[in-house]
Amino acid sequence: MEMKAVETFRPDWQVWAGFTAARSAAMDVDALAATRPIEYPVVTPADAESMFDLLTYEKGAAVVRMLEQFLGEDVFRDGVRRYLAAHLYQNTDNGDLWAALAEASGEPVGDLMDSWIFQGGHPVVEAVVAVDGSTCTLFQRPFQYLLPEEDPAQTQTFPTWQVPIRLRTTGGEHRALLGAEPAEVTLDGPLLTLNAGATGFHRSMGLTGVDSSALTATERAAVVDDCWAAILADLSHPTGFLDLVASVTGRPGGEVDLAVWQAVLRGLGTIDLVAPERHARWAGQAGDLLAGIVDHLGWIPRLDEDDRTRQLRGSVLAAAGTLADDGAVLAEARRRWADPTIDSDPAVAAAVVSIVASNGDAVDRSECRHRSKTAATAQDEQRHLRALALFPASTEVGLLLEEVHGGMIRTQDAPFLLRSALTHPTERVAVWQSITDRWTDLSERLPSNSISRMLEGVRALVGDVDPEVDAFLDAHPVPQGALVVAQHRERRLVNQRLRNRLLDT
Repeated sequence: MEMKAVETFRPDWQVWAGFTAARSAAMDVDALAATRPIEYPVVTPADAESMFDLLTYEKGAAVVRMLEQFLGEDVFRDGVRRYLAAHLYQNTDNGDLWAALAEASGEPVGDLMDSWIFQGGHPVVEAVVAVDGSTCTLFQRPFQYLLPEEDPAQTQTFPTWQVPIRLRTTGGEHRALLGAEPAEVTLDGPLLTLNAGATGFHRSMGLTGVDSSALTATERAAVVDDCWAAILADLSHPTGFLDLVASVTGRPGGEVDLAVWQAVLRGLGTIDLVAPERHARWAGQAGDLLAGIVDHLGWIPRLDEDDRTRQLRGSVLAAAGTLADDGAVLAEARRRWADPTIDSDPAVAAAVVSIVASNGDAVDRSECRHRSKTAATAQDEQRHLRALALFPASTEVGLLLEEVHGGMIRTQDAPFLLRSALTHPTERVAVWQSITDRWTDLSERLPSNSISRMLEGVRALVGDVDPEVDAFLDAHPVPQGALVVAQHRERRLVNQRLRNRLLDT
């Protein structure tokens, strides 16, 4: 409801385009075996605490949005009005809302939503288009990064969903409800997308050769995101991602939408994260992809520029200076760093700090720490404080660890600095060793609900030498956020497999 209110109040904010990144983050977690249903019995305080996560909020919101867009906004609103009128001053449950929506729409909303609310995971929807292009047949199967090992002695059963499909052709939009059995849809033109508006909480595969110029920005973002998810699931080769990104961002007129670039940078950032020794190789390709948008946006916002474009500028400049090693971008970042009188836009200022820190030396580190201590605003303080984990040399990483363990970093900040340090290109294993050596102290000093957040950094602990993450965490279970930690551990295995494929490329 919050998003709907903002959408009406400030349509220029494009809140649903911004929601694309949140939907992607929820799908990333939901593609793990360690996912959970949106709704489940709450028996213990730990059960209650586990509900405050991406699956409850982002996936929950995305599933309701999917239903609304399938039924139609007017029909959905009519169903909500029926629900409120019928149960005024009464207690209700989910079934009452689904029943009202079913009455308003004529669709089996209860069965549809139960398949999404009470089981974890989500499907990938695949399409097979007839040779003459007159129809397409839709199939679904569970989408998971790591498939469970098959037991020959057991009959394999797979979950299914009632998937509300909105596909779009050059002739218009078509809707279908896809269950366990394949569904055939009559087409009135070439098929463009299986997820019109990118409002479905499912991955899409099977379409090739679609002109990205015929898609909306959110649809293009979903295409990039689905391609990256297929690579993480080992269904596609990493080079295919770079080819797709080149075609989307290199189309006539270029790509200037924040959601699309966020999807692109998620993939490029993960490649750099899991195979840092190949940084020089990937930097060249990242530079080719980013050159056009960096040149288009420059460093100085226009007076009439919207907030999303300003955010995009900061994101692509930071990427150009860290992932792509763009010499011109690095030089301008250093010029702005050295001259405090230059009034940079906040997104640009954040990019400058991350670029300089990622390429900085001991003098830069000392200045960054000084600025964090003397900052006039909390935003500027956090910007410089978080950058302390980015400095490349082992000496600077050691200084950060000394400050954390010595109590010179506030306990509400320390978990996030350690999380970032665990992703360091060369010192991540040393950081992990430092954390495990002082585990008891950290567990006692840091907020209990922050330990699982700190451990998100273990996703980067991939390489030829096993740091024995699983053995340590088995022996030192985290009392709060156990499911989240299990998700981090599983995602680490996904990243290890991706690394192996990248190094074989």
